[in-house]
Amino acid sequence: MILLDENTTISRLKKQVEAFRDERKWTELDSPRSLAISIALEAAELLEHFQWDNQTLVLDEVADELADVITYCLGFSITMKIDISNAVAKKLQQNAVKYPVHKLLGSNPSRTKFR
Repeated sequence: MILLDENTTISRLKKQVEAFRDERKWTELDSPRSLAISIALEAAELLEHFQWDNQTLVLDEVADELADVITYCLGFSITMKIDISNAVAKKLQQNAVKYPVHKLLGSNPSRTKFR
């Protein structure tokens, strides 16, 4: 089954992750702590692909690692009952206030002092 971002909802992905987990009776393993640890571990595996400046990236391998991170994030949101769309929208609003366009246009906020 091929899914594309432009026609796949977060809800659909969450249902697929939940079904995969439930078919294997992994529900009891999905504590917030274990899922948060798994997210960090999978993110580290993704980061390994960027460890060296001269290494060749294999897009399929990077995509697999990204999928692992996202799958655990979806599972975390299910366990914690977090609505991802709402959480992202809220965070973008907070960041818009924290990093106003008129003060940061074209600059890296981690390297810019602004008031």
